[in-house]
Amino acid sequence: MMESNLENIKGFKVFVTGAFDIIHPGHIYFLKKAKQRGEFLVVGLLSDKAVSKFKEDKRPIVPFEERKEILLSIEFVDFVIPVENLKNSIEKVKPDLIMKCEGDNYFTKDEIKSFKGKIINIKRLEPFSISYFIKKILKSKKD
Repeated sequence: MMESNLENIKGFKVFVTGAFDIIHPGHIYFLKKAKQRGEFLVVGLLSDKAVSKFKEDKRPIVPFEERKEILLSIEFVDFVIPVENLKNSIEKVKPDLIMKCEGDNYFTKDEIKSFKGKIINIKRLEPFSISYFIKKILKSKKD
């Protein structure tokens, strides 16, 4: 859906954010769980610059526009918005609920202090993470 339609929607909005660099089963599990909590799932997709700030290993591997297209092809994702500044994104989305994976440090207390809704942590679907897959790929090249 178009980002500009976001302000006009009426219904319970769940907001998640992340790099979603290489989509894997852990991402699908997380997004599906988030969508089950509301009518609309809004994904705040970190810009390439923001991803490189949070991640190592010269990431992102997949550029922003391609990550966005992949996310929009997932049936339970309703909106994808670019994120440079989380506080601004939260103010724009006005979510009813924020969901995040335990251990993700994208949100600082300062960025979410104005948010009056509920924040829920979801346990990661182990062992899935981009780091896990990068290590697996590098190991297979050595063998």
